[in-house]
Amino acid sequence: MDQVVAYIRISDRRQGEASPETQRQCIRDFASGHQLKVVRFFEEAHSARTPSARGAFDDMLDFLREHPDVRTVVVYKLDRLWRNETDYGAFRALDDARILSATEQIPEGSTGRFLTTMYMAVATLESDKTSERVKDSAFHKVRGGGWPGPAPTGYVNNTVSKTIEPDPIMRPIVTRVFETYAYELISLSELVKRARELGLRTRYGGALGKGALHHLITNPFYYGTMLWCGNLYPGNHEPLVTKALFDRVQERLQGKATPRGQTRTFPFRGLLTCGHCGCQLTAEIKKGKYIYYHCTQSRGKCEQPWRRQEALAEELQSVVEGAWISREIIDELLRQLEDEGKERKRMRRATVLKLKSEEQRLINQRQSVYLDKMEGRIEESFWSGLDERLRESLATVQGEIERLSSTREPDVDNTRRTLELLERGPKLYSLESPEDQARHIRWLASNCVVSAENVVPTYREPFASVAKGKETGDWLLGEDSNLQPFG
Repeated sequence: MDQVVAYIRISDRRQGEASPETQRQCIRDFASGHQLKVVRFFEEAHSARTPSARGAFDDMLDFLREHPDVRTVVVYKLDRLWRNETDYGAFRALDDARILSATEQIPEGSTGRFLTTMYMAVATLESDKTSERVKDSAFHKVRGGGWPGPAPTGYVNNTVSKTIEPDPIMRPIVTRVFETYAYELISLSELVKRARELGLRTRYGGALGKGALHHLITNPFYYGTMLWCGNLYPGNHEPLVTKALFDRVQERLQGKATPRGQTRTFPFRGLLTCGHCGCQLTAEIKKGKYIYYHCTQSRGKCEQPWRRQEALAEELQSVVEGAWISREIIDELLRQLEDEGKERKRMRRATVLKLKSEEQRLINQRQSVYLDKMEGRIEESFWSGLDERLRESLATVQGEIERLSSTREPDVDNTRRTLELLERGPKLYSLESPEDQARHIRWLASNCVVSAENVVPTYREPFASVAKGKETGDWLLGEDSNLQPFG
């Protein structure tokens, strides 16, 4: 009996989908029907989107590294295991490790690996879309004058009206802190001490350190304006200080420099490597408005030319085109996946019929030996042991019937959406903003090496397989499922 581990995750936003108990029982039934022994369960209660929050996942990887005889992970569904490429890459780095889904029929071999990586990409995309929807909702609230998060120090959240109101206790203290720094010749460190003496506290009751106090007196929220994603928006909340007092504090902090109203972002930074020297490409603003990308020259002078962001975006179009799939290939891939799915269904039906026949045989045999015992043809002790073995066999068969009957085929629609997104990719990219273009590139590739001649991406899976297939013409799936009849 092969030894396996089981991984269970339930995220805060999807607790209604399948409880830990449901996932655990389904995995047990699956293991019993496949002659597998679950040696350990790893249970997670965090979102899979953030790798740093997943202690149980890391513990599972450590366990697999320390136990080379255990190479299989059983999950309730594949999307319970990962929604980010960091986790997927860490798992793939384990030698001979494989994944079994208790509710999804995933073939072995290249077909299974392709589907698994495709599900990972779809799960990551859906997780990103969920995050974007949350951000869009927050942005919509900000544009309407509301604040989408916890109230800053000096304010409280009104849970009834869903608004932010001044804290009656902290309000005068916050105002006094601004006035103290604006009109008294004290340092920021001295202001920290003065604020503590005045009784300034966070909503959790703690005193503010130097960094937190600096953030407070530079936060435009206190004069009625909200800073969100580098831009200023008028708020509906009541200000605690005047704009003039706020500006005076900024002058004390920055000399004659005026507060920043907007910040510029460099969407492609962190994604690009210099093809001449291997350093990172960074960005800066020229003439106050043009964004240029250039080599950091960390290893000495470099021949990499500077590029305007618009020109760089055009060059990166080749990354999108490299993962482009024609409609003909998409249709052929989907046809193969659907054909394989139909074949797996056919084999499952045939297997279930054989299992039901075996189930009836075991039921009849139990009845027969029971009659033999009642009529004295066999000893009570012999019947007891035989009946126990028959009951165990019957439970195994019934569990396998239930598993096969409830098994769902891989969601071809998810694969279809991803492939069609690749087909529309070049057109979509040309219409996107620089921020969306950078997000598009990051979805496809983990890094891009930029030289004067071309851009060489490091594609993520499964897009690396797509790009390789375009070069070789040999990437269409052709394996059959290895699902075999029971027994």
